[in-house]
Amino acid sequence: MKLNELRQIIRFHIQERSKTRSSVHRVFDFDDTLVFTDSKVHIKSKDGAYKKSITPAEYAVYKKDSHDDEEFDYSDFKSVINPRNIKWTIDILKNTISKRGPSSVTILTARSSEAEPAIRNFLESQGIFGIEIVGLGDSDPLKKAEIGRAHV
Repeated sequence: MKLNELRQIIRFHIQERSKTRSSVHRVFDFDDTLVFTDSKVHIKSKDGAYKKSITPAEYAVYKKDSHDDEEFDYSDFKSVINPRNIKWTIDILKNTISKRGPSSVTILTARSSEAEPAIRNFLESQGIFGIEIVGLGDSDPLKKAEIGRAHV
């Protein structure tokens, strides 16, 4: 899905939601905000040889531009591996839902839309149902911020 198509879908949902909800909307990231997982970005050389694996936090500051000889494997992020909730942010999410309803919350993740069922299963295991999950499929923080701003 292209970024412009995603924007159109999100705008449609916002317009529909605005007909039935209050003006407060919260956007939560998934990884390292609501949950810690054992999902890793695997780094390989261009010839396919394994080099190393790094966490999402390490990937966020990894100098990708200076490593043109590397390829990144994000396959771990199609599932939710060994999830551990971050209690204080899960509590904020639950409080927001209890006060404003599930339509007042969106989970925006760099994970692809393929991860949505695994994310939903985790959230449901925490007693969280019926919220929107947007899988951006891109870790660019500017794209994530742009989509997030469209929800607020």
